[in-house]
Amino acid sequence: MGTCFNGRCVIVKQPDGPAPGVKEEPHDCIHVRCEQGKRVVVQDESEKPDDSNECTIESCTAGASATKNAPAGTPCAAGECNDSGQCTGCSVPDDCGSMTFCRARTCVDSICGLDEPSKGTPLPDEEQKAGDCKRSVCDGNGGVDLEDDDDDVPVDDDPCTKDVCEKGAPGNPLEDAGTPCGEDAGVCSKEGKCVECVTDDQCTAPDTCGAVVPNQCACKKESKAFTCNGHCATVTGNCGQTEECGDCKNGATCVDSSCCYSQPKSFACSGVACGSVLDNCGKSVLCEGSCTAPETCGGGGTPNVCGCTDDGSACQGKNCGSATNNCGAAVTCAPNSCAAPETCAGGGVANVCGCTDDGAACQGKECGPVTNNCGRTVSCAPDQCAAPTTCGGGGVANRCGCTDDGSACQGKQCGSVTNNCGQTVTCPPDSCPAGTICGVVAPNVCGNGG
Repeated sequence: MGTCFNGRCVIVKQPDGPAPGVKEEPHDCIHVRCEQGKRVVVQDESEKPDDSNECTIESCTAGASATKNAPAGTPCAAGECNDSGQCTGCSVPDDCGSMTFCRARTCVDSICGLDEPSKGTPLPDEEQKAGDCKRSVCDGNGGVDLEDDDDDVPVDDDPCTKDVCEKGAPGNPLEDAGTPCGEDAGVCSKEGKCVECVTDDQCTAPDTCGAVVPNQCACKKESKAFTCNGHCATVTGNCGQTEECGDCKNGATCVDSSCCYSQPKSFACSGVACGSVLDNCGKSVLCEGSCTAPETCGGGGTPNVCGCTDDGSACQGKNCGSATNNCGAAVTCAPNSCAAPETCAGGGVANVCGCTDDGAACQGKECGPVTNNCGRTVSCAPDQCAAPTTCGGGGVANRCGCTDDGSACQGKQCGSVTNNCGQTVTCPPDSCPAGTICGVVAPNVCGNGG
């Protein structure tokens, strides 16, 4: 037999005996054996065939099987053998001898016969052996063979073992550690026992697995000295127990049941520009450093940093232009746009939209309203006209004047009169027909005085 030894193939002699890996066929008159390292075929008279027929004679000759009829008249189960090798004299199959599933007897015309199922026919369940990884089948010659059946597992009713067959070999290897077992949420140990736990996650904290007893959940309490080391007041131990640890020593401060030693001020204030900070023990420490006005400590929104936040006061009441805020910075007042004709500070007030009358609208005018450069209506000074003049009465807007309304010459034909404007005017046509004289009869009327 070949094997590998130290990286080399070597031949290892098998001990004398049945040859490994060879399936022996029953009743074939031979055996396959190993003898002095060689596989040989050995004749075996005990392996002669057996057809279960009392009227035949089986034998092995030179390793070959042979069968011949028994002499006629040879006694058999039902009576006697005939010269054809058949047992005669039966009435029913039971007269012909014992029967099995793989070798049934028949009786036809008083002659015994055999009814043998074909090779590989399984025996009934009640004739099978449970849990041996084998299946009993007929060999086709009235006998029984065993075939591998890896579904016929050996059930040992142990939750911590597997029920398996491997190539016809039964086994019950251990389940993996942690496999659930039992009705109380148990698990299998590596030794194949059904236990409470094998790992800590199978316990409820603070219990751990095996803390007190192997494979059992429990919590092993730490000593008070261990629990109170570095602690103060009342603390909870590892198993939930309450321990009174007292006060801190050597100037330490008790913070949340832990003794705390304050760091030096220089450490707590490292990188801090101003104000107070809390040290590692929660104590307030005032750090060195100050801020230059208008900045204040934290004024920019960041604790312990000098800064300033615009408070919006610089632009209160303002809507344009730049102003200096409370932080000394130039800011633009929103919305920083003015609707024409207004301009920023145009009304004389800084950072406020406005407009100043430039007087151009009333130049050359002496009365009445006009629209100035700011879009506002103003009256032109002195806005008074001496009677009989009126503003615009002379036909020129915003100027004092008077227009002759013709009333002074109504009913008159000649001569001069004073009109409604106080002016001397000549009444048309200002000529009298011959023989008449203006005013001889009545003022400004032509007449002859007769």
